[in-house]
Amino acid sequence: MSDRSAAHAMFKIERLYAVTPDRVYQAWTDPKIKAQWFGPTDQRGELVIDYRVGGLEQFSGHAPNGSAFCYEAIFHEFVSDHRIVYSYTMDMGGSRISASLVTVEITASGDNAAQLLLTEQAVHLDGDDTSADREQGTRVMLEALATTLCPSDTNNS
Repeated sequence: MSDRSAAHAMFKIERLYAVTPDRVYQAWTDPKIKAQWFGPTDQRGELVIDYRVGGLEQFSGHAPNGSAFCYEAIFHEFVSDHRIVYSYTMDMGGSRISASLVTVEITASGDNAAQLLLTEQAVHLDGDDTSADREQGTRVMLEALATTLCPSDTNNS
């Protein structure tokens, strides 16, 4: 039997987008828009989403090393144009590697700008995933979100 471990971690990422809060919220809750920026770039467009409290979001594919992965989220709260709360699990190669709680907060920041604060609290299981890797992956996705929202201005972090 392999060693078992549970490493708890939390990170926060703040981003400023040169669009209104409703546009940022829509990018998180409209399946067609979210498919443009969510997940690995070579896997985009394979999302299954049921946007309602208790609804599921699922995404699966293959990591660069060829391992199959599966992301499955459950939505806990929507506050239109302001907040989304969800929890998710991540499996890799048929094994659970993490479970997380995520809060996305969106606030107005001046004229036609939105501040996004993403907070993730996670448990990384059995050493198969790390908080640093997860944070880096989330930063890449939030940069892809910036490109989707503001194609001509991706330096707004």
